[in-house]
Amino acid sequence: MQKKRWVLPVLAAATLWSCNQFKVSVAENGVKYQFHEHDEKGKVAKDGEVLTFHMVVKTPGDSVLRDSQKEGQPLVMLAQKGPYKGSFEDGMKMLAAGDSATFFISVDSLFRGPGATQLPPFAKAGTDFKFQVKLLKIETQEAFQKRAETERSARPKKEAGDISAYIAKNNLKNAVTLPSGVQYATTQPGTGPAPAKGDTVKVFYAGKLLSGKIFDENHKEGLTFPVGIGQMIPGFDEAVQTMKKGEKGVIMIPSALGYGEQGSPGAIPPNSVLVFEVELIDVKKGKLPV
Repeated sequence: MQKKRWVLPVLAAATLWSCNQFKVSVAENGVKYQFHEHDEKGKVAKDGEVLTFHMVVKTPGDSVLRDSQKEGQPLVMLAQKGPYKGSFEDGMKMLAAGDSATFFISVDSLFRGPGATQLPPFAKAGTDFKFQVKLLKIETQEAFQKRAETERSARPKKEAGDISAYIAKNNLKNAVTLPSGVQYATTQPGTGPAPAKGDTVKVFYAGKLLSGKIFDENHKEGLTFPVGIGQMIPGFDEAVQTMKKGEKGVIMIPSALGYGEQGSPGAIPPNSVLVFEVELIDVKKGKLPV
């Protein structure tokens, strides 16, 4: 929960990729592709429009480098002309909303240019990376921004409802709302001192999503940190300062006070409500960790 990839631009729908419905072809723009679902009469994007899509990126050896569905949120990019013939960008402009395809992009093209003169160990010259794409939406920038703002505005109310449902399901009857909107429920009272800003605390914890999936935990050596100075995500930091030494509790954190719209790749999807089961083991007044 502390404030904390090769990064390549790129759906994991296994049923789409299990069938070779269409052959691999090369378009006039040099894009090597294979359609899985394709509406020949569908509207394709114009330069400057916003594309929302899911994507899996695979190495020439079929190892997965990125899977946006597992990350929990679609990818977004502007439709534009690619920097080289047969580019991913040019491939995306061949798709209509609802289409799915695999683009085979040359390793030599992907890793040429400034800062990319040396191929990574998993890429061999003369081979292709596979970009498996499902195009969800094509929107003008104005429409995209309006939709994003609507979703952003509705998020706090939705998350508050999700947290209330979690409290009811887990019978956390003594849950209280902290000033920021974080919910905290004591499960075992403590009798020691409560930490103040700058004090150093030690906690045992398990971090979960609302689904119950654990993304991080430490019940052995514990986590030691100074409270109130921004070293932890805001919701966690705030709630720990309400606890007393020896106390156990459950902290429920809206996404804006956790990892927000970015999430934590590979562990926490974007816009995730977080649940922490915490035990405050020790409080040292005004001391920073060694």
